Amino acid sequence: MMYELISFRETILDALTAGTAYKRPRKELQGEILKESKRILSSIQHNITQIAPDRLRVYLTQHQRGLIQLMEELETIVNGDNHNAGQKNKTEEISSISNLLNQMVLDLQHYFPYYFDYHSPVSVITQKQLLLVIAENSSQILKNLEGLHTDNETIEIFTHIFEQLNSGIGRFTFEQAGYLHDFFESLKIELKKFAAPLQMPGIILLLTSLNFNHPSFYHSCCNHFNQELQKCESISEQNRLIHFFKKLIGQVFKTISISYNRNLPNIDESLLRYIESEISYLKSIDTIAEDLSSGGILDSNFNPHFLFNTLTYIYNSTHKSEPRAAEAVRYLSKLMRYALECEHGPEIMPLEAEIRQVENLLQLSRIKQPDLFIDFSYDQKIESTEVIPLLLLSLTENMVKHGNLSQPEDPGKIRVKLQAAQFSIQTSNLINTGLNDTGFHTGLENIRQRLLHTYADRAAISSGLKGNYFEVLITINLPEAR
Repeated sequence: MMYELISFRETILDALTAGTAYKRPRKELQGEILKESKRILSSIQHNITQIAPDRLRVYLTQHQRGLIQLMEELETIVNGDNHNAGQKNKTEEISSISNLLNQMVLDLQHYFPYYFDYHSPVSVITQKQLLLVIAENSSQILKNLEGLHTDNETIEIFTHIFEQLNSGIGRFTFEQAGYLHDFFESLKIELKKFAAPLQMPGIILLLTSLNFNHPSFYHSCCNHFNQELQKCESISEQNRLIHFFKKLIGQVFKTISISYNRNLPNIDESLLRYIESEISYLKSIDTIAEDLSSGGILDSNFNPHFLFNTLTYIYNSTHKSEPRAAEAVRYLSKLMRYALECEHGPEIMPLEAEIRQVENLLQLSRIKQPDLFIDFSYDQKIESTEVIPLLLLSLTENMVKHGNLSQPEDPGKIRVKLQAAQFSIQTSNLINTGLNDTGFHTGLENIRQRLLHTYADRAAISSGLKGNYFEVLITINLPEAR
């Protein structure tokens, strides 16, 4: 703390400690403090002309922080006193002194804006004043939003944002205080230009243009984008929508040059990064969907992004009232997770995990079709055998989809064996004369292409009718174990 302030501080604290401050006429003490504050300000103005430019900011910052520190000391005295009638005069006197000190800080900001430290926290007095202003503006804006027939989502978001601002957790900086003044003034002006009904997309663009990079607003935007994507019925629709969001955010012109929080990225930059990550995710999901479709597991109309994000919600909503539906969701979730893991996993994988997924697929199918009979058998030793993933699962899915599996005395059969170094999968099922089996053959052709790509002439697949049965045999000559 600078010499001028040390002397000033001792004068004030001595008066308070001795108990003379609140016994003297208030105007007399305030007059002395005001006189001293003007002397200090005059001294600063003189010294600034004598100090080297590279030291000016440090010099002024020391005075600024010294005054705020003195106000905090006075606040501690007030909070530490018993609030009885005997302390009332003392508290009022301290409050008046604090107001004079706070005005000194504001004078420093007014007269020396270039050297003022805008990144330091405001005083306790300014913080309280800011919270009152926020509460007043928040109430007025929420009332205006109701008049614009604003949707519930937008009302809830604004309410949450204002609650966060008015929570008083941590002190605002001087820069944030200036920003919030411009923010509320601009927000009230811009809302008058909107025509009812006011909806969330318009608010996103408005607050982005105001450079409001509060975390609460960012998360609200991301949640809105995600909800809108979930309404789409296909990945192509999701792609069009997310690119539309990208275009809107990218074209926003910021009307406030500084952001709410200088330690965080600008809101448009954060939102564009989120949108880019969603675009990348959609591309990967689209690729996975194509691979799964070509492997015969899913048809081309399947939307894995939509489904995968809603499985947990459906399960939680139905596990008590509709346990069978909840179980179906649980099995389907496991299948989807495995399929997505395979996309990003190694080219060959141990068969054990896929065997579990075949069992999940059969359980899922029996929930939908209780009279489904398949005899699935395998040697325990094959669980550690490494082959391309989704091979056994593809054959099982095709059998469930196209085969006649309703005869308990003549069930479908799946046999998985490993003899010497030859791995084999053999399936057999009654033909379903009422269905077109084109999809079955398409799935088999996709499997053939995958086998050829990975194993070349070390793998073979054969299929065909044998009486009333459709049979498939896959063999793979694996490397000899060393």
